[in-house]
Amino acid sequence: MGALVGGVGSRIAMRISAIMATEAEQGTLTDADQVVGDMTLGRTLVLIVFGGLLTGMAGGLMYSGARRWLADARQLRGLAFGALLLVSTGWSVIERDNPDFAALGSVTANVTMFAIIFLAFGVFDRAQ
Repeated sequence: MGALVGGVGSRIAMRISAIMATEAEQGTLTDADQVVGDMTLGRTLVLIVFGGLLTGMAGGLMYSGARRWLADARQLRGLAFGALLLVSTGWSVIERDNPDFAALGSVTANVTMFAIIFLAFGVFDRAQ
């Protein structure tokens, strides 16, 4: 599930950000040296492997360590775990000084999309 939520979810969020960007911003470089609006199979596969599979394995290990503290959450356990991930590791993706969030559409929309990835990972990955 990590590959789907982390990899494909981040690709969808990036695509929406590119769609929200102005015409002048299309083709420019992001803070991560990626071209705005340029979506390739190779880069998508890299996101699925590194943004999905590897972080999914790390998330599984984190869940194993946090499971006993999340036991009381019952039905909301996945959402609680996603919120824990967002608070503890969200800074690695949602960087406060990253100019791309403001340059590519709406800061609120961009930050919300990437925050939802963490919550969705907790919900969907723990549902199994």
